[in-house]
Amino acid sequence: MADALDPFRDQAKKDNLSAASARALVHQILGNPRIYSGFVEIRSMPSIEKALSGSNINEAALRTLDLFAFGTYADYKKEEGSETYLVLTDMQTKKLKHLSIVTLVQKYADSNRNSNINRQQNTEGRRNTVPYSALRREAGILKQNGNKGYCSALRLLEDMLIECIYAGVISGKLDQRNMCFVVVPETGSGVVNSIGGSISRDVKPESIPNMILKLEQWEWKSQTLLDSMSFVSKNVLEDRSRNENRWKMVAKKIANLNDRLNETAGNTGDFRGNSTTAASVAAGMMEMDFGGIDHYSRDRKSKRSRGGLNPERGGFHRNN
Repeated sequence: MADALDPFRDQAKKDNLSAASARALVHQILGNPRIYSGFVEIRSMPSIEKALSGSNINEAALRTLDLFAFGTYADYKKEEGSETYLVLTDMQTKKLKHLSIVTLVQKYADSNRNSNINRQQNTEGRRNTVPYSALRREAGILKQNGNKGYCSALRLLEDMLIECIYAGVISGKLDQRNMCFVVVPETGSGVVNSIGGSISRDVKPESIPNMILKLEQWEWKSQTLLDSMSFVSKNVLEDRSRNENRWKMVAKKIANLNDRLNETAGNTGDFRGNSTTAASVAAGMMEMDFGGIDHYSRDRKSKRSRGGLNPERGGFHRNN
């Protein structure tokens, strides 16, 4: 499947890219409804950095790319009216709010997962939820006075959550009774992360070493688990092989005994009790060769007898 960012990569690679063209390219990327990541990649291209340098408006374009890569709508509102960021269109503002919701969903998912791990609880069947109040603050939807104003704010929030779900940036369902968003991780091959219930945003360069460390720890734990499973599997196969050989030997000895008994009975003309005799002899062989089955049975019976009821209570006599 073609990446929505591919056409913009080709344009950003041009060596003679002008500042005006670079700013226009940035605006197109920020307003594209299919692009929710990859802003760092565009930001770090030499042609983009070269074109967008030397003036406040150009540097604002670079900072706006960083905002969409790592920031939130709250960060944009703090600097509103200044020249820190580019002035966003309605479409770009909505997209930034979507990304802010993604960040909040990831934050709650990480917090719930860490708390469950620390308490050593089973997370299966647990609901990962994000309160409507936190989502409303993150999206900049102000709660107005009165029931009508409250319902209007709630409607705006739920409409935005539905937009995020259909855009494929989060996965879950609305819970109006408990006033929260229930994160339901995507189980198919969709865009949404199967663990956190949201897409992954761009990674800060300073976060890369920590991510590498976590991946190395995961690799070590996985290898340890594989080694343990391999060891257990090897022991199981060896035990199975020994048991198969043992029972093959028992079957062979029983067959030899039957042949000898049949031969003896044929000479004497008495065929009675041959199977019983063979079985008795085989049981004796098993007792001698495999650790004493009869001894084990007697020990079990003895333990049961010692655990009998007191005769004074009308039960069985206790053996000493």
